[in-house]
Amino acid sequence: RTGSEVENLIGFFVNTLPVKAEFSGNPSFLELLRQVQNTVWEGQTHQALPFAELVRELQPLREKNRNPLFQVCLIHEVPPSATAPLPGLAMELKMTKPAEAKFELTLLVTERAGGLECVLHYHAGLFEAATVARLVANYQTLLAAIAANPQERISQLTLLSAVERRRLLEEWNQTRVEYPRDQTLH
Repeated sequence: RTGSEVENLIGFFVNTLPVKAEFSGNPSFLELLRQVQNTVWEGQTHQALPFAELVRELQPLREKNRNPLFQVCLIHEVPPSATAPLPGLAMELKMTKPAEAKFELTLLVTERAGGLECVLHYHAGLFEAATVARLVANYQTLLAAIAANPQERISQLTLLSAVERRRLLEEWNQTRVEYPRDQTLH
């Protein structure tokens, strides 16, 4: 609620900000982070522009079953305290689970005492639970790689754990077969 005219209104206010990142030139993670931060700051200067108007202006190819500008959503929440001091009103913070995924993937990151809580919501018609579990494991591996070396180039950051890398490159790539040595291969 950025304007004084909506300060006293009750309701759900969400500021959806589509962000496009540029990976050309193989930036380091820190360079990419600065680029995204600048894009977000610039986007927030235009936050009064309604999302529907942005879609009308950009005129993306439309599909009825997809969001017109993005399919993956990151939500960063800093929840309010469980109770708020309002005269004559008692409040309690209740967390509810969504009935269905609104996007193909939504990563909800909530600040909690002592860390961050991450929840990944996904469209069950597009992803199997095992695929999403593997995606989460790859994301954790990526975060560990970034924490270990934030100066690393994006192309050098790993998504695969040592076990998964060995499985893909060695176990599943065993293509050796015996063939007659006294004949040509074809």
